[in-house]
Amino acid sequence: MNILFLTILTFSALASASNIPQQIEALNGKSGILLSSVVDESGLTCKITTSETSQQARVVIESETYFPIVAYLNNSKLKTTTNGVLILTAENGKRPGGSVCGDADVLLKYEKTVEAQNKILTIREQFRCLSDFGKKTEIVKSCKLI
Repeated sequence: MNILFLTILTFSALASASNIPQQIEALNGKSGILLSSVVDESGLTCKITTSETSQQARVVIESETYFPIVAYLNNSKLKTTTNGVLILTAENGKRPGGSVCGDADVLLKYEKTVEAQNKILTIREQFRCLSDFGKKTEIVKSCKLI
């Protein structure tokens, strides 16, 4: 007999742009080492910064990478875990000149999450592009505090 266990994550909405979760705000200004799924980026120094205005809240992993490592927290959904916090952002993968797939490709699906736990902040992007026949691409960048 097979037993199927289903884990359901429930997210609550972040109340406003001025609501950066305490677990992330506690990492603001701290430095560490970058762990990245992108070739030649792991091992760089990094610094976590947060900022908020009446219009927007964001978390940034500052490092010497080609693309900025930033997540916008407006209209995001929050899940608190025993080890930290997980945020599902409302970002859609669109960027000036196109999307994460480029300016001539079609973006099929996009998801960005921010996770803070055990002195590590991770920003993860998962997306599917038409030119890759819908194959999932994942970019993971973390700042591990030292």
